[in-house]
Amino acid sequence: MKDKVLIVGSGVAALAAALAAQKSGQEVTLVVSRPGASALMSGTWDVARDPHRHATDAWEDLRPARKILPLIIRQQKNHPYSILQQSMAIEDVGVFLEKAIVEFAQAIHLPLVGSLDESHVAPSGWGTVKETSFVPKGLAGGNVLKMNHAHLLVVGLGASLNFDADFIMQSLRGYKNNNYFSEIKTAQLNFKKSDFSSIFDMARWLEEEEGENQILEGLQGLVKTHQPTHILLPPVLGLEGHQRLYDKISEVTHCVCFESLATPPSVHGWRLQYLIAQAVEAHKISMVHGVVKGFKREGRLLRVALMENGQETMGVPFDLCILATGRFMCQGLEKRGSFFQEPLCHLPLFDGEQWVTKTFSGKLTRKAYFDSHPLFSVGLRVNSDMRPLDDKGDLCYDNLWVAGSIIGGYATAWSGCGMGVAIGTGKLAGETRGQ
Repeated sequence: MKDKVLIVGSGVAALAAALAAQKSGQEVTLVVSRPGASALMSGTWDVARDPHRHATDAWEDLRPARKILPLIIRQQKNHPYSILQQSMAIEDVGVFLEKAIVEFAQAIHLPLVGSLDESHVAPSGWGTVKETSFVPKGLAGGNVLKMNHAHLLVVGLGASLNFDADFIMQSLRGYKNNNYFSEIKTAQLNFKKSDFSSIFDMARWLEEEEGENQILEGLQGLVKTHQPTHILLPPVLGLEGHQRLYDKISEVTHCVCFESLATPPSVHGWRLQYLIAQAVEAHKISMVHGVVKGFKREGRLLRVALMENGQETMGVPFDLCILATGRFMCQGLEKRGSFFQEPLCHLPLFDGEQWVTKTFSGKLTRKAYFDSHPLFSVGLRVNSDMRPLDDKGDLCYDNLWVAGSIIGGYATAWSGCGMGVAIGTGKLAGETRGQ
């Protein structure tokens, strides 16, 4: 007999759990409301960042994620990767994460490039760079580590936001090792249409015949003038039709073309959220739109999700539940009065192993702005099956699992573990729940 599994969440972790639970033969219902952190992603698929690396260190000294994972597991016992390693279902976290990420990308039909054995250094729209493990195909050509005396042309498109070609050129020229670039030039490509309301408006227009023709013709002219080997463009090359537009640009320019990383609002994030929605439909996962406000309980079991959809309140019964509701940005965690809480099940929050549910919020920050603030690592404490624990180490509920950034023990903003944690914990929660 199939269990009815209710998954609450709109992002990567929720879909990873849904796909795993469905594969195990369960009846899955996904409750989605507003997009979360997945829709704000920069474009990279991060697994692990060296906690001891400084921003001024040379790029060629980067250690790939597979070598960083044992360091994290050894030194951060409350990190989700350390908890994953304790699972009886996982022999090696690196192998598990890489397989899970590749399978997830295939499930949402996203061409993904990379591995845990190589570092990818991608330029942002501010001229900085970010190391990661995986990137979509449209970013793959921008790996600075694989450039060898490249002739880079940084092209601004109209009044695209958060992308200053001259500033990016100066920033990239300022890094220690310039053997990656023989020269860096800039160019500006303006369009006949200029009244774009947002970067999304521009991205959608570039998919249309008029926009596509103008960018293709313009880039062909710039290539004849500047003779680049690589072209860096703003992250606005289409939304649903991004892959087709990117392939055409690569074909007509005969250059290695790539988009920069994005800052919110992110076209990369919009594309990912679109692919998530398409995958839910393609895999025939039952989906309900609404906001879960709480649960009806029977002793140690959650039984019915109470949802608001417009003016209506409805109950959704289930056998098992997976929460993938994120942290503060997605309201998976909230501040009520002077304290923080998990609002749906009132699960206890931890900073590492320290129970902080009734800790005054001011004590979770430091005086120095750039210190490591405990607030950013606060979340749920889980066992190796991704089941939330109370302050005594006991299960909070007998039919509840969690996944994604709602789990504490790491700082989501700068730990460089976002995709690895989301997909890894989501997959394990869905699989373990199905056993």
